[in-house]
Amino acid sequence: MNDLIKVLQEWFYNDQTFCIKQNDDYYYCYINGLSDPDKIGELILKKNKILTADYKKVVKEDEAIISLLNGNTIIVKDDYYLEVDTRISLYRSIEEPDDEKVSGGPHEGFNESFLNNVTLIRRMMRQRLNIEFNKIENKYYSLIYLDTINTNDLKELKGRLESISEIISIESLRESLKDNKYTFFQTIGNTERPDVAIRKLKENKIILILDGSPIALYLPYTFNENFEVPNDFYFNYAFSSINRIIRIACFYISILLPGFYIMLLCYHHELIPTKLAISIQSSREGVPFPSIIECALLLFFFEILREGGNRIPSSLGSALSVVGAIIIGQAAVDARIVSTSVVIIVAISSITSLVSNKMNGAIIMFRLLILILSSILGVQGFIVGMSLLFIHLNDLKSLGHNYFTNMFSFNLNKIKNTYLRVPKEKK
Repeated sequence: MNDLIKVLQEWFYNDQTFCIKQNDDYYYCYINGLSDPDKIGELILKKNKILTADYKKVVKEDEAIISLLNGNTIIVKDDYYLEVDTRISLYRSIEEPDDEKVSGGPHEGFNESFLNNVTLIRRMMRQRLNIEFNKIENKYYSLIYLDTINTNDLKELKGRLESISEIISIESLRESLKDNKYTFFQTIGNTERPDVAIRKLKENKIILILDGSPIALYLPYTFNENFEVPNDFYFNYAFSSINRIIRIACFYISILLPGFYIMLLCYHHELIPTKLAISIQSSREGVPFPSIIECALLLFFFEILREGGNRIPSSLGSALSVVGAIIIGQAAVDARIVSTSVVIIVAISSITSLVSNKMNGAIIMFRLLILILSSILGVQGFIVGMSLLFIHLNDLKSLGHNYFTNMFSFNLNKIKNTYLRVPKEKK
């Protein structure tokens, strides 16, 4: 028996999906469920002889194992091994991604086949593209970029990919490529839409597509891209600009509002208008907890509701979150566990955080930090918390580029597509 057959039998010794069969003067091996029986019959069994020009030659034994795991069939004859493409297409059809739905744009999204995803980009962008295929361990990936790309960015990204020994998921790949490993902010962009990937290519970014994932990554990534949504580019620029400003405002409101409220209530109540102060004080009568505990508890329970809503069917998730929030909030106020003013503050903060869902983790952590500092130090703590937020953001990098690029520039040409969506100029 051939040496490769012995190696394969040893490697798959307890795997009943592995099949070895003999046909005339050669063996063929495949994995049941990954290889298509019809293709095997058409390409192998119906041939009277093997034409080496029809197949790809496999040189190493580990290449043969990986090829089998990819769904191919290995033909073993004499001293050479041949690979036949008999993979089953078990991928989803091309559908619009749930998280990036648009009203006026194409309704196509990536699926788990990276070749299909590359094809979608190639079909929609009919111009010269650089498309490179490579693999880490047994996972294939593709890099796509234009000729105008910054060569230093490309070199840096390839260097980081070469240093990775294992990929578990697209998120593990993202974490391995990040400049700042422990930041709560997203410093590598992602999308499931080919039209978004094409727009990023035209912005001189590099697209990374991993086999088995419907998510494409793109680098470098800047802070303002957290506030971009695909719909921005399918509506009037004025409407899209207003919506983008609202998203930016919601991000800061969500992080700062609870801490600002605690700062005013505990240390600077003289700054609150008299009628409002009386209303707040009357709502707190009979409440046994300090305001900071009220705020922290409500924020904690809101996150529990949101997590619970994410773990049940989508048709029930939103209903559970809304009904749960109303019932718990009303019951807590009636029982004098929390005051109505804190319920309003937490509700506003939590709802505005949903607008910037790409930064949920960062919003939760910095909101808590500023809340604690404001409750201890008052206005000084609030300022320190804000300073730590901006220092951290300014320190972040994406593929060596400053994360805060153009956010606080005084050059109108640089910031015009940061806070607003400016209409495309004629060439």
